[in-house]
Amino acid sequence: MKLKRPLLYDVDQVAQLWDKHPNSIYRDNARGRLPVAPIRVGAVFRWPRAAVNASVGLDPDADPFEPDREYLSRLPASVPAGRRLVHNSVRPVARRGGTRGSRFWLSEPGPALEICDCDWAPELGSHYRVDAASHDSVSSDASGSAAK
Repeated sequence: MKLKRPLLYDVDQVAQLWDKHPNSIYRDNARGRLPVAPIRVGAVFRWPRAAVNASVGLDPDADPFEPDREYLSRLPASVPAGRRLVHNSVRPVARRGGTRGSRFWLSEPGPALEICDCDWAPELGSHYRVDAASHDSVSSDASGSAAK
C-alpha cells in the first residue's frame, strides 16, 4: 500500500521553493504579500502543496523534495524492475512502515544508495540504505539553499 505524500508544506519548504528566507515568508505573510495564503495549524503555518506548486510552475501532485521516493506501509511482494527497496537508519527495521520509527520506500537507483547488509526482508533480495556521507552533503546543501 502506497502512503500519500503530505498535502501541506512547512515554512522551510515554502521558503526554498519561493527562494526566500523563512523570516521573509513570515513577514510577507503578515503584509499579505504571499502568492498563496497559509493555513494556520495550531501555532504554525502550513501551505497547500498543490497551490504552492502551481505558483512556481510545478505539477500540483509533484513533491520536489523527494521526487523519487514511494513510501510504503507494508513490504511489497516483490521489488519492481528499475527500483530499489531502501530503509532508514532505525534499527531494528520493522516489517511495517512507521513501527518504531521505521520507514522504507521504493527509489530510483542512485549514487546515494549503498547495499545494506542487515538481515531485514531477506525474501526480497538485496535492499539498500542511504549512504551516510551522501545524506550529510544533501542535508547541508538543502539547508544552505533555504537560507538565501
